[in-house]
Amino acid sequence: MPCAIPTLANAIVITNLDDVDGTATLTMYESDGDIATATVDLTPHGMVVNLVNNLDWTVTDSSGSGAIGDARSYIDLSATVNVDGTAMITN
Repeated sequence: MPCAIPTLANAIVITNLDDVDGTATLTMYESDGDIATATVDLTPHGMVVNLVNNLDWTVTDSSGSGAIGDARSYIDLSATVNVDGTAMITN
C-alpha cells in the first residue's frame, strides 16, 4: 500500500557510480515496528535527488501503527550498482 510521509525537508541524493543502469531500494525501519520500501531507477553516472516524502513508499510490515512517518526511523539503502549518497534530515 503506497503511503505519504509527513515530513518537511528530508532529502536524499543517490549517485550511480557505474556505467550501467541500476536500481536502489530504500528500506525505512520505524521504532514502532513499521517497515516500508521505495525503489528508484538509476541511470549510468546519474543522480537521484528527491524529498523522502516524494518517494513511492510501500508498507511491507505494519507491526506498529501501520502509518509511515509517525515514529522515529532510519533508512537503509541497497543497490544493484556501485552508489554514493547522502541524506539531509531536518525538523
